[in-house]
Amino acid sequence: MNRHKIREQVFSLLFQYPFYPEDQLKEQIALSLDEVMIREDDTERSLSDEEKELLSRRVLDIVEKIPELDEIIGKTSVNWSVSRIAKVDMTILRLAIYEMKYDDDVPQKVAINEAVELAKKFGEEDSFKFINGILARFVEG
Repeated sequence: MNRHKIREQVFSLLFQYPFYPEDQLKEQIALSLDEVMIREDDTERSLSDEEKELLSRRVLDIVEKIPELDEIIGKTSVNWSVSRIAKVDMTILRLAIYEMKYDDDVPQKVAINEAVELAKKFGEEDSFKFINGILARFVEG
């Protein structure tokens, strides 16, 4: 599975996070991952155990850092309180800032570009502009 598909799966799992009690999160992630089908080379397949483990670890690590990520987003989003940010946009921002801050394998420009692409695919019409602006401010520091 390529990095783009991994990112989309992590986004999907993170988006589900607020809907489950904390003590059920691992179980819900596992159930969700059991249902994922990946399309590659005109065929569909289930995730391997290694892919499930990778995705699960990534999501749980991001969830653990949500208070810190939300604080960064709150400081970076001028005139927007975190509670006013659309849930899809908030999930994308959490993922992108996590990657930029904690994943040395993902260059900042790639994290921003991927976040913008996720916003275009899953967000509102202008979400990608909002996401790009917040992440640009974060990079400027």
